[in-house]
Amino acid sequence: MRIMNDNRNGSAVSEGDRLIAMATGVLMAWLGMNAPRAEKCLRRIAALMETRPADLALYLVDLAEKEAAAVGRDRADSGDAER
Repeated sequence: MRIMNDNRNGSAVSEGDRLIAMATGVLMAWLGMNAPRAEKCLRRIAALMETRPADLALYLVDLAEKEAAAVGRDRADSGDAER
């Protein structure tokens, strides 16, 4: 993994960590995830891509199903669900 210099404070930041930080914001906005959960999911995806790419598809399907269920529960709890 390539190491980059973070211009804000001069510290070395790997390209992978920088991309994960950017993608964390995307997942937070797109799926309504909180930052720790989004980062955990992204790190799991990155690890699966390197070690077991075949398991990546299963993980993504499982993640999508869990997030869809969580959104449904949130809507039901807030009274926004269709009745």
